[in-house]
Amino acid sequence: MSNRVDPYDVMAEEQRLIAMATSRLHDAIGAAGLTQAELANRIGKSASHVSQVLDGTRNMTLRTIARFGLACGVRWTFKQVASLSYATTREPGGEVAAVPGKSSRRQWRSTKRGR
Repeated sequence: MSNRVDPYDVMAEEQRLIAMATSRLHDAIGAAGLTQAELANRIGKSASHVSQVLDGTRNMTLRTIARFGLACGVRWTFKQVASLSYATTREPGGEVAAVPGKSSRRQWRSTKRGR
């Protein structure tokens, strides 16, 4: 049995984190009453840069998240919420679920093809 991380699990986890982070960023920007242009000005980036981060087309780093948060008057906290001993699978509607004892590759492929 290999300890290598399954590439399908990686893709699913990346997408889950991107969706969660962009959602939280949108919430923070809205709560601060800022437009994307105002946020861009506060962090010294272009409006297109901000737009790309928020739509998930630009890679988001922890530095980016920190800048956005500080510009909106918030600080972020990260915590572990699930054990890595579980395989992740994609649920209908795009949610990622932990499924103990299941082959994540098989689950991802069958879900991806709509089965």
